[in-house]
Amino acid sequence: MHLTVHMGGGVGKAISDTLIGERKISADVHNIYCLERPVNEQYVKKCQESGIAVEYASFITDVSEAISNADIVILHWWNHPAMAKLLLNFPQIETRVVFWIHVSGCTYPKLPFSLINYMEHTIFTTPYTYQNPYWNKKEQEIARKKASVVYGLGQLKDIGKKEDYDLNGDFVIGYVGTINTMKIHPDIVLYCEEVKREIPNARFVFVGENQLDAENLDKMRKSGLLSCIEFTGHVKNVEIELKKFDVFGYPLNPYHYGSTENALLEPMAAGIPVVVLSHGAESYIVKNEFNGLLANDCHEYACCMKRLWQSKELRSKVGNNAAYTIRTEYNLDENIKRLNMILSKGRITASRKYDFCEVFGRAPEEYFLTCVGREREIFLNNLSRFNNYKLPDILRGSSKGSIQQFAKYFPENKTFNTWRDALNGVF
Repeated sequence: MHLTVHMGGGVGKAISDTLIGERKISADVHNIYCLERPVNEQYVKKCQESGIAVEYASFITDVSEAISNADIVILHWWNHPAMAKLLLNFPQIETRVVFWIHVSGCTYPKLPFSLINYMEHTIFTTPYTYQNPYWNKKEQEIARKKASVVYGLGQLKDIGKKEDYDLNGDFVIGYVGTINTMKIHPDIVLYCEEVKREIPNARFVFVGENQLDAENLDKMRKSGLLSCIEFTGHVKNVEIELKKFDVFGYPLNPYHYGSTENALLEPMAAGIPVVVLSHGAESYIVKNEFNGLLANDCHEYACCMKRLWQSKELRSKVGNNAAYTIRTEYNLDENIKRLNMILSKGRITASRKYDFCEVFGRAPEEYFLTCVGREREIFLNNLSRFNNYKLPDILRGSSKGSIQQFAKYFPENKTFNTWRDALNGVF
């Protein structure tokens, strides 16, 4: 059985495409239990239409029987407080558990090594996790022995490939994904300005719900960028948008949490040349000068864009190599085989009871702090510095495991309320 918070976004696509594909090669029965309903239920419906049961479980008691009947339980983890509630109260039933980690774990939320050590086996969604900077060399070596990479990807082979690398009018630089500074670079305006200086006819298309803060939108307005920027809002068919792009620009926050990066794999599968920053999980996907271009800062990013603008040969080379990479290295069928191999080994291990409080602590605030990295000391000893110390946007926001989200899910917890008040300047 699969236990996940919900089936929305990239995780929903990864789970649904994986299990639908798995049904074609295996007789295993997979049931999905969601701890809450997603806003968009398209992937829930996709599973149900393919005969995969999806149920909702608001309370621990709702899943206890299912856990006891399952040969193996897969927990889809990205540090959502609803999952924290489950893990802190995990039923004391003998079973077999595997965590499938859907974040890199190298920033916030930090993947605690204590979890890797506690589990028989863990699944990562990027090889970047093996290099977790919060682990020492010995811990990284242990992780290589106790964890495997199974990408959280959807079906990519059916995406139509770009054939024409000629330019027609404006040079269109596209982006698809989360449009806020928890994911995209906080200096996104500066990145666009640098590109515009190098390429006068550059135009930027951001596909997805625009969640940029007022400060960045105001910077765009004052710089005159809004005249060459399009925010499409949510679209049902991303492939249609991809066909409009000359280049895919993916300048992410250095502190971002992403792992498999389906939003990057899809344009690469479509043969669109990509430019990314040389950090995080994306630096493990893009091989510089082969299937994309890597940049270290906004100046290099603009120079990469200029090179692609000036050279059809370069656009064609990295675009075609990108499509080849995705079809050979990010093949869903092969990914499913790796998952089944891990689960087959898991079934022959002895079942046992799991007390995840040994990993995360026994109180919700202890769980939260276990997943906080370099900012931990601020939470423990110096709340007065909340407004002076620039906490990462992901901790200051309203979702993605932020302070406010944990306070919402644990309303009676005084510690979360204190942290939330400190964040809002109330003491």
